Amino acid sequence: MSVNPTSWLAREVTDLLTAGSVGLYEFLWILRGTRADLSDDEIHGVASSALDLLLQNGLGRLVWLTWASDDEVENVLLRPLVAADWNDPEQDKPYLAIKPKS
Repeated sequence: MSVNPTSWLAREVTDLLTAGSVGLYEFLWILRGTRADLSDDEIHGVASSALDLLLQNGLGRLVWLTWASDDEVENVLLRPLVAADWNDPEQDKPYLAIKPKS
């Protein structure tokens, strides 16, 4: 029996949330490191579905962070995510992350 990649990734990120925020880019890193059988489009689809699952289950909230701090720099306005939201962070530029609800 194969493991559903969305559920598996959601569990992995849930474990990471116990230590703090998880950048959206990390969803992609985790999948690329463990699921070489998935295309980039499939990886993005699984990552997006896992994020939706985590948010729907109330396990976190989206925040903008600046590398390498866990301090929020601004609220995330509700809008559809775009491809750039999943990019690796750049020095002194905000990036999207899921932060555990406090």
